Amino acid sequence: MNTARKTYFAQLVGVFFFFAISACGSKDTTLDRRNSQPAERSIKVSVVDLGSNLVSVTARPTAPVRGGSMLMCVGDLLTCDAAPANREALALLDGNFPKSGAPTSAVHKSSQNFDRRSIKFVTIYAQDMATSKPLKSQASLEQTSDASTDSNSNQNSNPQPPVVVPQNPSIDRFTFDQATLERASQKLSGFDFDYDFAQKNMKPTIPSFRMKATASNIATLKNNLGVVIGGYALSDSSKFIASNTSVNFDSQGGLIVVGENLRPATVYKLRLHFFDRTDRAQSRYVGSSTRAYYYVTDGAGDQMSRLRARIVMRGLAEEYDWSLNRYDSRKDYTHGAGGWCHIFYNWVITPFLKTRSGSENTHYSSSYWSSQGALTDGPTLLKLSQTEPIMGDYFHVASHAAMILAYDAAKSQFVTLEGNFNSQVEIYQRSVNGFSWVGHIKPAMLKDDAIQSLP
Repeated sequence: MNTARKTYFAQLVGVFFFFAISACGSKDTTLDRRNSQPAERSIKVSVVDLGSNLVSVTARPTAPVRGGSMLMCVGDLLTCDAAPANREALALLDGNFPKSGAPTSAVHKSSQNFDRRSIKFVTIYAQDMATSKPLKSQASLEQTSDASTDSNSNQNSNPQPPVVVPQNPSIDRFTFDQATLERASQKLSGFDFDYDFAQKNMKPTIPSFRMKATASNIATLKNNLGVVIGGYALSDSSKFIASNTSVNFDSQGGLIVVGENLRPATVYKLRLHFFDRTDRAQSRYVGSSTRAYYYVTDGAGDQMSRLRARIVMRGLAEEYDWSLNRYDSRKDYTHGAGGWCHIFYNWVITPFLKTRSGSENTHYSSSYWSSQGALTDGPTLLKLSQTEPIMGDYFHVASHAAMILAYDAAKSQFVTLEGNFNSQVEIYQRSVNGFSWVGHIKPAMLKDDAIQSLP
C-alpha cells in the first residue's frame, strides 16, 4: 500500500460502527458523545439485499464526519483490520463536502458478491469531524442488542421499522449504457403519467408508474419492451441513478413500470428509457420519455415523512397537469387578491395539516407558524435538513410564497414547487438566503384523520 493510502486509512480508523443486518432492514444506533446534543448522535445504516448476492449499504450519520471518510467492510473487526485493502468507499450523498461540513449519508453497492446469509457484521469506518475521538458499537445477526466494545463510550440501540424491499422476479435485469441515458437525446412523445396511481401505490424504495403509452414503436414491442428508470434525487442533482424494472400492460392498456432501490422520503426527477428486448442478448436503446417525471418515495415508518411525501405527491401532480395545460378549474385555487401562490400551498396541504377556520390564508402569515413554534429561516432549515425531513415546508419571499421540495447539495440551492409562478405551477430553485422566512412543519400540525388514513 502506498504512503498516501496508508495515511488515508490511518485517518479513517478513528471511529468504528458495527450494525446488525438482516436480508433487508435497518438499525438506529445512538452514540454517547460528550458535549453533544441528542439530535446529533444518531446514525442509521440500512442494508438491502439486491439479489444475485449483491448487497447495498446506506449509512446516514447526523453527526458530522469527515468528507470522504465513509468506508464499508463486510466482516468483523479483526477481518476488516487484517485486510484493509478490501474496504470499499461509500459514495457520498446529500451533503456538503469537507469545506462546509460532512455528508449526511453515504451509499455503497458492493462490487463483490456476498452471500448475505453468511454476513455477520457490517463495519462502517468514519471519523468524527468535531472530536476525532474513537467510538465503537457492535452488533451481529445473532444479537438482539448492541454490545459495547469501547470503555469510553456507551451505546443504546433504538430499532427502527425495517425498509422492506420485496424481491421482484419479474424485473428484467439487462445491461445498458448509462451515458446514453444521461444524455437522453432521443426523445419519445406519447406518454401520459397517472399520478392517481402513483399516490395510491407509494412505497419507500420501489417506484411504481402507470401511464398511457400511445407511441407506436413502444406499443408494438409489448412483451419485448424493456424499461430503465433514470434520473436523480433533487437532493443531489450531480448523481445520476438508474434502475431496472418490471414492465406490464394492464387490462385498460396502461403501461405499468415498477422499479427498485430508491431512497425513502426522497423527491426524484426521472425519465423512462425504453429498450427493444427482442434479442435478449443485445438490448437496443429506442428512446426516452420527452418529459421528466417528478416523483416522491414514501417515508419509511414515521408518520411525518409519510405525510410529507403525500403532500409533495399531491403538489407534483398539479405541476404535471399545468405542464400539459390541463388545470382543473373546479379545484379553484387560482383566485385571490395579489395572486394565488399561498392559496395553492393551502390547497395542497389541506388534507394533511390542521388549519385555522375563516380564512383562505391559513398558513400565509408568519404569526401562524410562530404560534406553532415552526418559524425559521433558510440557513436554519438547511441545518435541520441534516436531521429532519423538509419536503412540504412553506417559505415566504417578498410577496410570494411556495413549497420546499429538497435542498440540492450539488447546486447549494433549495428546490421549490411554486404556484402562480409565471401564472402556472412550476419547479424552481432558490438560494439558502433567499427566503424572508420559512414555516417548518411540526408533528402537532398533522391532522389526526390524515395520520389514521395512512395504509
